[in-house]
Parts: sequence; C-alpha cells; structure tokens
Amino acid sequence: MRIRLRDLRTLANNLTETLEDCPDLEQVKFVRGESSWLADKNTRFLIILDGFDELLLEGRATGGLKEFLQQVTDFQRRSHHQLLVTGRPLALQGIDRLITQNKDLERVRLEPMGDGLRECWLNKWQALFGEDKVNQFRQFLTACPKDITDTLAREPLLLYLLARLNREGHLTQEMFADTQTGRPQDTQAKLRIYRAAVDWVLEKQRQDENLRLCGLDNLEDLREILQEAALCVVQSGNETARLEMVKQRFNDSSNPIAELLKQAQETTGQSEDKALNNLLTTFYLKPGERDQRGSVEFAHKSFGEYLFAERLLIAFEAWTELDKRQRFRLDERALNEQIYDVLDYGGLSQEIVAYLWELLDESDIDRVKLFKRLSNFYSRWCQNEFLDAPPNENLPQKKLIQLLDQEIPTGLKQVDVFTGLNVMIFLFRLHASAQPEGYPYCRKEIPLEIYFDPCGEANTKGFQVNRLLRIIYYADALGTGMFAITVGPYLSLADLSFVDLRSANLSNADLSSTDLRNANLRNADLSSADLSSADLSGTNLSGADLSSADLSGADLRSTDLRSTDLHLADLSSADLRSTDLSNADLSSADLRSTDLSNADLHLADLHLADLSSADLSLADLSSADLDEALLIRTVLSDSLNLTSDQLEGVDPPLICGTFMPSSIDIDSNCDWDRLVGVLHDRFPVDFETLEEAEQWVEKERYR
Repeated sequence: MRIRLRDLRTLANNLTETLEDCPDLEQVKFVRGESSWLADKNTRFLIILDGFDELLLEGRATGGLKEFLQQVTDFQRRSHHQLLVTGRPLALQGIDRLITQNKDLERVRLEPMGDGLRECWLNKWQALFGEDKVNQFRQFLTACPKDITDTLAREPLLLYLLARLNREGHLTQEMFADTQTGRPQDTQAKLRIYRAAVDWVLEKQRQDENLRLCGLDNLEDLREILQEAALCVVQSGNETARLEMVKQRFNDSSNPIAELLKQAQETTGQSEDKALNNLLTTFYLKPGERDQRGSVEFAHKSFGEYLFAERLLIAFEAWTELDKRQRFRLDERALNEQIYDVLDYGGLSQEIVAYLWELLDESDIDRVKLFKRLSNFYSRWCQNEFLDAPPNENLPQKKLIQLLDQEIPTGLKQVDVFTGLNVMIFLFRLHASAQPEGYPYCRKEIPLEIYFDPCGEANTKGFQVNRLLRIIYYADALGTGMFAITVGPYLSLADLSFVDLRSANLSNADLSSTDLRNANLRNADLSSADLSSADLSGTNLSGADLSSADLSGADLRSTDLRSTDLHLADLSSADLRSTDLSNADLSSADLRSTDLSNADLHLADLHLADLSSADLSLADLSSADLDEALLIRTVLSDSLNLTSDQLEGVDPPLICGTFMPSSIDIDSNCDWDRLVGVLHDRFPVDFETLEEAEQWVEKERYR
C-alpha cells in the first residue's frame, strides 16, 4: 500500500486518525472498524508513506514533519505492520536527532545499482511498459556519454527519472544525432540530459503542488533557487554547501533572489528554515553526509555543475544588459563586485566551462560587450587596483570576509588570484571562438572586435612583454603549476607571440594552434603540453622541457631548441627546417614525416626515435646518437657529417628503404626482417600481434 503524503492536510491524535482523510485510502475498510485491514491480525502490510519532503500540514510553521514522525513511531511500536517512509533527506534537516536517537526508527538509503540489479530493474520496467519501450531505453543508455550510463543511471531515483523521460519522449537516442563528434559531443549530450531532467522535475514531478509546498509556482523562480544553491556548492569547493551559506545569500538584499524566500514564507506560513528547506527539495538536493551542522549537496555532482553554468549565463546577461539610453544597467562598481562574488573560488572546472559555452552558443548575449567589460576588469586587475583599494572599497576583502564567515578556508590572495584567472578563462575562450579558420596561420587583415592580447598589443606602447609571466608567478605562489592547472586548458588559439615566458610552468597546457611566434620560452616547463599545429617559428625554446609534448604539425622553423628535452615528444609532420636541435634529447621521439632539412642535430640524442619518412637533407648529424632509431624511408641522402659508425655498432638503427648518402656503403633495405619484432615490442597498441606487424611490414616493404 502506497500513501502519498502530499495529500495529507491535518494532523490528528494518532496516525490512523491522521490517515483517515487521505484520498488514497478507502477509509472504512482500511483504517476504522473491527473489520478494517489494519485490524486484521492475520495479515501484515508494508505501508509506504511516500514523500515526507512534500508533507505540509496546515497551521504548522515547520510543516508538521517532526510531529508526523512521532505518530509513525507510536504506530510502529504497537502494530504488527511495517511502515516505510520515503522522501528527500534534506527535509530532515533540523530533526535528524529524532531519528538517530529513536530505536523504533531506522534510516536506510538507496545504493547505486550494480549490473545485475539494474538488469533486474529493466526487466521490471519491461513488464510494465513492454519490450519495445525497454529496448528503446537500452538504446538511449548506450548512446549516452559514459559517465551518464555508468554513474547517473545507477542511482535508482535518477535511473527512474531517465527511464520515464525516455518513455515520454523527452530524452531519446535521436536527440544526440546532430551533436558534434569528440569531446563536445559528450558536453552537448549531457547538457540536453540535465536540462530535460531539471525541466521535468520542476514542471511535472509535483503536479501543480509547488505553490502549496514551497510557496512558489513560477518555474523560473524555482530554477533560480537551484542555481543559487549550485553557486554555493561550487564555491564551497567540496561538493557541499552549508545551509547557513545558502540562507545568507537569500538574505542579502542586493541579491535578486532575496525576495523569493520572503515570498515563500508569506505564501506557506512556514519558518524561514522550513521554507528554505522546501525550496531546496524542489530538486535532487540532499544533506551533506560529512557535515552534521546542516549542509546540502546535489544527488549527482554534474547537476550542480550544470546549474552553476546556468547561473553564470544569467550573470553574463546582467553584465551586458543595456537600459533605454543604451548604457549598461550595471555600473563598473556593481559589475566588479559581481565578478568577485561569482568567480572568487578555485578555478572553473572544464565541465562547467564546457556547459557554459554550449549555453552561450544558444543565447543571444552580445559577446563583444561581454568581452569589453571583462577586458576592462582584467586590465584593472593586472594593476592590482582591486587588491590595493582601501578597506571600504576593497572587493576581494569583502568577499573574503563572506567566505570566512561560512568557514570556507581561503585567503585574500586566493580570492584575488582565482577571480582574475577565471576572468582570463572567459577572455581566452571568447578570443578562440572569434578567430578565423586556419588560425594562427590565417589571420584576418581587418582588426577583430574580440581579440585578447594578455600582454597588450605587440609593438605598441602598451605592450608589457612580461605581464603574463608575472601573472603566472602570482598564481603559482599559491601552489606549483596553479596557472597551468587553472588556465592551461584554455590557451588553445591564444595569441602569445613575442611574450616573455622564460621558465614559466605550462606543463599539460593546451596550446594547440596557439600563436607563439618569437616568444621567449627558454627553460620553460612544457612537459606533456599540447602544442599541435602551434606557430613556434622563431621561438626561443632552448633548455625547455618538452618531454611527452604534442608538437605534431607545429611550425618550428628557425626555432632555438638547443639542449631541449624532447624525450617521447610527438613531432610527427612538424616543420623543423633550419631549427637548432644541437644537444637536444630526442630519444624515443616521434619524428615521422617531419621536415628536418637544414636542421642542426649536432650531438642530438635520437636514440629509439622514429624517423620514418622524415626529411633530413642537409641536416647536420655530426655525433648524433642514432642507436635503435627507426629509419624507414627516411631521407638521409644529402645529410651532413653522417658516418658509417653512427649506422653500425652494438645497437644500430633499423634501416628499411632508407635514402642513404652515396658516401656510405650500407644496404638501404638491410633491416626489414628485424622490423616485425621491433614494431610489436615498441608499439603494442598499434601492433597487438606479430601477425599485424608482419602484414604492415610486407605492405610497406613492397610499396
């Protein structure tokens, strides 16, 4: 027997009397009389009292949940029936002790489903709605991103939500048909799933009961409540936010949502705490399990990230909104205060930025206006204008006090650093999306309205060659590599030409298709960085760490790579003409189809390097280490200072179809037979079996 608690209106003397007025029950047969179902000693019922978070008893400021649970306790003590009370645990905030100290009540929770249990659930779904519907849902789960299928769809309530939305046509496999390929596909797919889920829960789940239960029936108002809760959760940095922090934002008169809590209280007659709890239980929010003082978290982290991205989009709209006179509604002071308010925490996650940019692409927000306002903030931030302001005007200090008041560990420098870095993320992303196809090698002749020069425009009076380097050092004072961790993923297509980045830590940064012409990267840490298709012509990279970096397709002409660590780097199809690679470590590097003509490889370590189809004509190979290198169809015919000793010895290179210098009498096809085993050993991913390696060699040998 399932009884919906949302239908209860009054609290009587005991549970049976309270249930008498419930429309779900046939009162005479179930509750009252000697022949009632409850009085039958030969039958035991499992009675499910569903939705304690939707219980709102008239005339009770707290909603009546505490008193109702006491009636449940009394009934359970004297009854042979079993009660199961369900609901969102956030509604229990403030009365947890009643349950933990009551031996007649025991708390249980739904655990994520394993494969077997989920399969059992799907079979039961099929029994209800038919084989076609469950097969349709299985196909939908298969089309979903991996973390939806393997994480979200294992939470019982969320699995039900996905299945119902799929059955009703709100979420289908076909909705992913027009998404892009690669990583953006996952972002678009997840965005559509989270949006459909939030829309359905707000609109359908409570079936027109929102006004009575939480005092608001406008869906956009309810959505703003969730967005503000998401902001608190993200800012807290640990996936939970204290209820006191959420309440503080609702009580801030300068916050537009402050009126919503007052409206909820007036409509429902609830206390402030109860009204806030009921507002938050609109969606899948639950108590933070580790914080016993009252905190909230989303049932799944991604819902919080998605809703926070929505909150940032609302901020963008406010920052670019104009009045009737075509002036910004928010003045500079208010704008800067809001920027510190929403962007002061440790760097934006890549998921949040990805969701935000998908939402921005769908919006009509004026990107030029947004870019100009953020650029102005960035310029003032770089001059320490906000940090050095007097106490009554110091925005970082004001935000710090708010965070410390909520026991969020941080400092003045952290607030200032992360606000600036998060603004830089937006500026780099706006810049990247505005560049023409083929950038950095194809540039528009006319100036673009959106063009971010982090150091100012080169060759102008305002150009500060080391401004970005100072920012990197400022951020890294909080922890090694902080800039690279926070902003590094968003440097693709950036203009960093002519800037001074000596000894900068940019490890793992995404610098693909970035303009780095004539930059000074001497001794910089670029290990594992993505520099594919970047323009590095004329750049000073001497002494830099480029180990495991991706430089495929990069322009490295006339670049200084002396003594550079390029161990395990991917330089395939890169242009290294006339590049100085003397003393460089190129061991195990991928140099396939690389143009190394006229390059200086004097004393370079090419041990185990793959030089297949590379062009080394007129390259200086004096004293270069070629031990165990792959020389498959490599052009060595015009190489300079290459000797027979470098191609023979204990661990000679593999020479297969190599174009040899006329001065060296070595068979240019002498190692095809050795190549099969070497390929299988070195490249087990590409050649899982010896047979696969043998087939490739046979095809290549007689090409």
